[in-house]
Amino acid sequence: MKTICVAFFLFLTVPVFGQFPTPTNFTYRLAYTYLRTCDNCCSLSGVEPYCSNFMWNAPDTTTITSRLNYYNIYYRPIGTQTPIVIATTTSLGKSFYFGPTGDMWITAAYSNPNGESAPSNICSNFNLPIEVPIVKQADKIKIQFDNALQVLRLQSTISLTKLNLINTDGKTIKEFENPDTELKLTDLARGFYVVEVYTSENEVFRQKIIK
Repeated sequence: MKTICVAFFLFLTVPVFGQFPTPTNFTYRLAYTYLRTCDNCCSLSGVEPYCSNFMWNAPDTTTITSRLNYYNIYYRPIGTQTPIVIATTTSLGKSFYFGPTGDMWITAAYSNPNGESAPSNICSNFNLPIEVPIVKQADKIKIQFDNALQVLRLQSTISLTKLNLINTDGKTIKEFENPDTELKLTDLARGFYVVEVYTSENEVFRQKIIK
């Protein structure tokens, strides 16, 4: 796996306001956790095969009156034009289970006045280091998220006993006992999640979704 980091280009569809300083020296590292038992994600719960580590330097805010509130981590998957925010943080780094293929960058969000900085340098990852062993679940269960209707759909030939929604910090933010075939997720914040489904046959299926 080779990560490429380059300077920001103007074609990105992210608001740019010169008065809001930009984070610098963004770096990205991806680890295949099936070979490394712990790589920056060791404090998180979960068994995902990829651990992503994002780090950057704080912008110089000495010349502005705005307050720096937090940072946005943007991701634009290969083949798409619109970037999404996959995480926000007040720290200068974040690690979570995630295997991205596409472009990534950081912005800083400010208040008084409100605004968002231009993107940092871009880091791109175009392939994953090792093919992930995929559980053959197609015949048993299908998990689909309809972003237009904000509905999570489940199709299963066996009974489902529980469904968990796990965020990028590895925390379970929603639990459903004996889940219905359709679950409304309109109150869920934008971002990246793992859907974890338990069956009556004591099996566990996981699938990533982006809201």
